[in-house]
Amino acid sequence: MSLTAPQPVKQFAYAIFAPKNLDDPDFLPDQIGNNLPAIGHVYTNWASRMVEDFARENGIPCTTFPLCHSNLLTSTNLIMEKVDAAYVVASAESKSAAQIIGLLDKRGVGYKLLPFEASTHWKEKVLRAQEILAALPKGDLDEAWKGVIEALRKAL
Repeated sequence: MSLTAPQPVKQFAYAIFAPKNLDDPDFLPDQIGNNLPAIGHVYTNWASRMVEDFARENGIPCTTFPLCHSNLLTSTNLIMEKVDAAYVVASAESKSAAQIIGLLDKRGVGYKLLPFEASTHWKEKVLRAQEILAALPKGDLDEAWKGVIEALRKAL
């Protein structure tokens, strides 16, 4: 290292395990953003396209292993053979995340759990439903739909 040429940040291979319902495009950048210089390669399964999008948008090479229910642990084991550390994005009730964390512990791979609840998708749907209900004329509803519409208005 010299004073004119600083030593580059050491980079590592990371696994990012994310659920299929990861629906917030800002989640990974917000959670991992500060550690971007340390990530030299991302390994993931096919559960969430947002992991690949995150890697591509940040210029990080990404390798994706096929995922299906019968080979979750197989693809996870293959990924773990290639990584130095992992991020596990999961909700509290995620059974697959618990399995992945168990394997990471067993193999001695360090990880960081990033708690996630899928809300963005549903929030957008609720807001859209509110817009639709607000546009419905109150006086012109059929009797058959009147109870349903009023229940939706109260719920939203």
